[in-house]
Amino acid sequence: MLEDYELVFVFAPTSYGKTMASPYLLNLALHGAMANRLIHVVPVRALLREIYYEKFSQFSKQFKVGYQSMDRIPGGDKSPYFLSDITVTTLDSFLWNIYKIPVAEISKVLRETSMGHYYPALAAIQTSIVVFDEAHVYIGEYGEERERMAVMSVLEALHELRVPTVLSTATMSSKFVDNIIKTLGLCRDKVGVVYACENKCNENVRRLEDLKLRVEYVEGLPSIIDWNTSIDDGSKIASLVGSYCRDKVVLVIANTVDRAIELYRESKEKCERVALIHSRLVEGDKRDSYSRMRKIREEGSGLIVASPIVEVGVEVDADILITDEAPLENLIQRAGRLCRSRSGMCNAEVIILKNTAGDYPYDKSEVQKSVSKIEEIIGRGDCIEWRLFNSKKCKPAIDILDDVAEPPRINPSLLLKDYLISDARPLSLIEKSNINELFRSLSMIKVAVDISKCINNDTISLDCIERNLFATSIPTLRWLENRRKCLETSSGVEKYGVKVLILTAKWNTSKKEVFSIKEINSSTLYNAIYKSNYDTIFKRIYQDIKNVLGEDEVEVDFFVKIKPECYKSGEGAYV
Repeated sequence: MLEDYELVFVFAPTSYGKTMASPYLLNLALHGAMANRLIHVVPVRALLREIYYEKFSQFSKQFKVGYQSMDRIPGGDKSPYFLSDITVTTLDSFLWNIYKIPVAEISKVLRETSMGHYYPALAAIQTSIVVFDEAHVYIGEYGEERERMAVMSVLEALHELRVPTVLSTATMSSKFVDNIIKTLGLCRDKVGVVYACENKCNENVRRLEDLKLRVEYVEGLPSIIDWNTSIDDGSKIASLVGSYCRDKVVLVIANTVDRAIELYRESKEKCERVALIHSRLVEGDKRDSYSRMRKIREEGSGLIVASPIVEVGVEVDADILITDEAPLENLIQRAGRLCRSRSGMCNAEVIILKNTAGDYPYDKSEVQKSVSKIEEIIGRGDCIEWRLFNSKKCKPAIDILDDVAEPPRINPSLLLKDYLISDARPLSLIEKSNINELFRSLSMIKVAVDISKCINNDTISLDCIERNLFATSIPTLRWLENRRKCLETSSGVEKYGVKVLILTAKWNTSKKEVFSIKEINSSTLYNAIYKSNYDTIFKRIYQDIKNVLGEDEVEVDFFVKIKPECYKSGEGAYV
């Protein structure tokens, strides 16, 4: 199908296995001389690890399989320039490379000591099939605007460069698909849709066909889930959890990390087996939580409390979902965590907690519109099919999404698109645009929790440091600092600063790599946190780091320190 189209959308339900289409696509492309490799782009690192280890590794005899993310996978084959046959990469790493700032040389480029070797990565991209997995996360109705702009500019460039491109999703409205096609200026007969259900199975696909798109149907999943959906006021959530978790797996999803921790504390005494997962856990605690989740799945009962991080990238299989109200797209993803590995009939219960969204990380009107529509459907005695795209018994959630979703404005940047398809060097991008708005990692800072135990007689354990780090955004650091003064800071006559630890490396006379940790007080980071001064923040931090490096010494990483009282083992950083 790819040889006939400039862009292909793949619509398939959660847990359908659409990720596994990538090796199949590469095989077809190699036989048809259409591409030399495939780049599989995912939104988060947790999903990358799952795909690399559990899915693509089985093809390692047929293809060279690599990965690229900002961290290291034990035993993994890193491919920073996308030169493997199949490379699974985070969106952020993909953006760095296609915007000509090689992900392996970011610090050199931002310090302006090198332009980086960006041509190998660009050549790899231009001779690949590019698959954007979970595409709704970064260009869907509820994605971040800056990310949507960066990705849409990339899609425009890939179209002009004639790179075969696939957008794979379980939750994207027909209105948004139409919006993407119009924005990219595509001919509709050059846009294909692969849809996982029988012919004209729902309103969503009928509307796609009304857009004059050619739809190819593939076999859908069998209907093995009996869905029950209800609305609750959330006033007695602990007792609600306790009534279920003794003989079923209960998944509770909160809209924020702090609320997830709060619900975990309220409910953990009610259940024998409990796991908490969110983004402000250090890597060691996160691994322990994954281990507890696996134990809960094996035993068939227990409680998992999570933030929205589980919507993509965390393998969860539960019987009952208790969730804060959220936009319908998010609710579909959350309900998709139920009955994932069952071969026979499964009873799944979705309980939506109304008026519990707290600070509303989502648009409040979108949340209310979604919940009102759900109330209307279940109020007349109908059920909702949360996973499949077709149902003789229930209303498919994908059709409800078509009813309630309003496609956002899509604003690809002419400046960015022109830069992407030109011979312009990275310095021109750095000078003409605020690159902090393009790359998620430029608003993310690694935070260290008590890494003194990782240093023994001047020997540094990198694995220990990794286990005691988590990454979070600058706005979250500001939140932690404003509420609890969690960061270690310094003050002086001339300026204030945030303490930054720099992990450095150099080769000794025995040709052995020696690591050390240096400390600086960064006024740059202080201004970013306290004054929202994001402009060229990382460029200036790398310049600060350069000033303290010794001869032949390079920085490996840097992170800020959080005070011990702001982090509780097993619960994470909290306010």
